[in-house]
Amino acid sequence: IQRLHQIYGTFLLYKEGQSIVRYITEHYGEESLRRMMMDIYKDEEFSNVMEFIIGEDYESLSEKWLYSLKKTYYPLMEELDSPRMAMMRITDEGYATQPTVYCEGENQLVVFVGNRNGYPGIYMKGLTDFKEEKPILLIQGEKTADLESFRLQESGIDVDDDGRLAFVAKSGPHDVLTVYAIPERQTLVRHTFDDVVAMFSPEWSPDGSRIAFAGIDRGGRRDIYVLTLADGALQRLTFDFYDDRDPAWSPDGSVLVFSSDRTDWGEEGYSNLFIYDLRTLRIEYVTFGPHNDMHPSFSPDGRYLTFTSDKDGVPNIWAIRTGRRSDQAGRVYSLYETGTSVAETAVLNQVTHFLTGAISPEWADSTLIVSAFERMSFQIRALENGRDLMASAEVVDADPLVKDGDVWMYHSLEGRIGNRQARYKKRFSLDVAQSQVVHDPIFGTSGGGQLAISDMLGDEHYYFLVYNNARTRSDFWDGFNFAVSRLDLKRRVHYSLGLFRLTGFYYNRYEGYFYEKRTGSFGAVSYPLNKFERLETSINIRHSVKDVFHGSGERHAFLLSNFVSYVRDNSLWGPTGPLDGCRVNVTLGNTVDIVHSNVNFTTMMLDVRKYFRLSNRVAHAVRVWGQFNQGQEALPFVMGGSWDLRGYKTWSLWGTKLLLLSNELRFPFIDQLYLGFPFGGVGFSSIRGALFVDAGNVWDDDFGELMGSFGFGVRMRLGGFLVLRLDVGRRTNFKSIESSTFTQFFFGWDF
Repeated sequence: IQRLHQIYGTFLLYKEGQSIVRYITEHYGEESLRRMMMDIYKDEEFSNVMEFIIGEDYESLSEKWLYSLKKTYYPLMEELDSPRMAMMRITDEGYATQPTVYCEGENQLVVFVGNRNGYPGIYMKGLTDFKEEKPILLIQGEKTADLESFRLQESGIDVDDDGRLAFVAKSGPHDVLTVYAIPERQTLVRHTFDDVVAMFSPEWSPDGSRIAFAGIDRGGRRDIYVLTLADGALQRLTFDFYDDRDPAWSPDGSVLVFSSDRTDWGEEGYSNLFIYDLRTLRIEYVTFGPHNDMHPSFSPDGRYLTFTSDKDGVPNIWAIRTGRRSDQAGRVYSLYETGTSVAETAVLNQVTHFLTGAISPEWADSTLIVSAFERMSFQIRALENGRDLMASAEVVDADPLVKDGDVWMYHSLEGRIGNRQARYKKRFSLDVAQSQVVHDPIFGTSGGGQLAISDMLGDEHYYFLVYNNARTRSDFWDGFNFAVSRLDLKRRVHYSLGLFRLTGFYYNRYEGYFYEKRTGSFGAVSYPLNKFERLETSINIRHSVKDVFHGSGERHAFLLSNFVSYVRDNSLWGPTGPLDGCRVNVTLGNTVDIVHSNVNFTTMMLDVRKYFRLSNRVAHAVRVWGQFNQGQEALPFVMGGSWDLRGYKTWSLWGTKLLLLSNELRFPFIDQLYLGFPFGGVGFSSIRGALFVDAGNVWDDDFGELMGSFGFGVRMRLGGFLVLRLDVGRRTNFKSIESSTFTQFFFGWDF
């Protein structure tokens, strides 16, 4: 409706207007139309007048009107519904799934796993309409080693009556079962098990003394476990090759219902629900058929067992009335005793009829809460009359519900059994091959090429570099350069080794033009502490012969360089650079001439980058960068250009000490840009904008005057790997601003 003004020159506008007027009269009465015409003078915006009269603005009225048209004209929508229109909305942004319910006094709260800003986490929100309040972030995931990752769709969460939240997160090589106190906002206990490498969907027992969950052992089998919190004892309820998951306690704690492929249809990839009686240790069928039944959940009074099933082709919520039932042979089974003396007939009802699907049902008294899929994401929805809807729902199947099926067995492979190892044979292939030829009026002509090869698994990489910068035929061997390096990634500790001979003419502002020949080797080791942090160390030993043309002749040195670094990175990237998290690099090193003592200097480097998320697409980025070389023949650093101090010529600032503070506000500039031509067109997306302020300097002994710049930048990514940068601004010494405006065009990701 808010875009009707775009229709021009056709009768379509009248037909759509007619349809809207018909919808308003059918749902809000003809009197509402008369009042709109009479009260149109009361506000400059007609949408405000309409909202005052019928309680709907353009956006909400348009959504309901279009939905009514779909229900009328779309064949599938005649029988099916849209989750956002048929249920109360709890969330409507980002990604939300795996709901559970927590009662804080008289307030009912929904706790769920979600991703609203790029980092998965656990959120809490009141059981109200989604516009009234925003979810509260309880636990932020994927920023620290303790909460390395969540399984958004694979593992549920659960809260007991005391507000203790049980969830699973990956930490290092294992999963950790964590108990978190919501009222105190603190972690109570973390459980790990040597023989269980992965865990899923913890579920509190009704008395809060035990937690049931699905776990995968070292042999790859997923079974049902029960943890007793008092003594930490772990009991394995199932132990077979079937895939068991999603345990759910009955309200009295006597039985567990779980999903498993141990059904007769399991060999075809289907899973049904089963009941594990903790008193008799028997496993019985609950559902049976060629469909997937998952996420079981009992209603608080135990009268209904709800679950997710794709029985009709789309995952929807189904319900079984609990009670006694009989199989085809006349034997009586008890799904769950409700406490009544009446033996109820088990019936199967379909609760939701959504076109896009709903999963993970949970109960809050009589309100049924689900995670529904729509518009390419999962959101939390609620049915306020869930129990009444089940009672009035059409019966899909009646007693006998439980079939007398047989579990399937896997087929053994035929052949002789013996101990034999098949060794991995490395086969290398070419990854990169490139060459270049360059002619410079001062340094002369040079040319060469480089190759990169690796094995199939990417465990070993080899790099070869060969080029020559000889000016005359007699200098061919003196101008010959090569480098060979090997990178090993097979184990947790990565290492690299290499040999090189680099010779040629160079320039810096301290020594002018000079000739240097370096021959040596290097080694480096990288050790990841966790997913976000690592330690690095390297050693470089080389023989250096330097000939400064206007100096004191050749300088011979046998140089040894050692560096140690700490690196941390949990940043979240957007189209052209990071938008959230932080990046840290701290490096200490020393370079010394171990033979002649001609060179001896210390290196310190600090690079801290912090990103403050202002909204999902806007961020404030701050960078503090410092580099210091101190000692005899200390190498200079360079700065200037689009990558650091903007507004100054690229690498125009030299010194042995460097300091830079950068601020950048990053925001969307142009989402879609399409250029059309008679023969076709080209489109660009995710063009980002930036407002920046830089301040810093490069110096030797005296810091001198602070230099800076400010302005506006545009970033555009091409092909997924190249970012083009355009900066426009003015330079300043923070006492005055230059009158001229600079423009810099370069490439590279945002810092």
